[in-house]
Amino acid sequence: MKTGVTPQNPLWDEYILWSLTPEVERGSVVTDVEWARTKNLTDRTLRRWKDNPKFVVRREEIANVTKVTRVVDVIDGTIASADEGDYQVVKATLLEGAKTGNPKFLELYFKTYGKPFVEEETAARTTTLAGEDLSVLVSETLVLLGETVVVEALRKAGWTVER
Repeated sequence: MKTGVTPQNPLWDEYILWSLTPEVERGSVVTDVEWARTKNLTDRTLRRWKDNPKFVVRREEIANVTKVTRVVDVIDGTIASADEGDYQVVKATLLEGAKTGNPKFLELYFKTYGKPFVEEETAARTTTLAGEDLSVLVSETLVLLGETVVVEALRKAGWTVER
């Protein structure tokens, strides 16, 4: 989104993108007051932004690009006019939306970034110890920990340990 106006505040673009999101897709943060609170701002700050002519121009620019991007995305599944800055803004917005638990944001997040995450989680939860007897596993673990560690732990727990 190469535009003629540089945002005066880094939160402008984030707020504008959020405000252009339909309310039903905003997750738990639906109103301006709630959005401001999540950013440690007051709703008065948002009203000042909205009265700032540069903010108004920036909002129009983003709204126009958003409309074009949505149309292009619908037509051929690509986003045409995005640069790295836009990508970072969209990614941050997607992550914030996913954090709220909004199902649409979560679905899109996992479609976009989820495969490595899901693979990592699966690998972390997959074990070759499935079906092993618990007492055998505990015994093997105690042997690996070593006598000193096991004896100290048992004594701290109030057990009497003798050779």
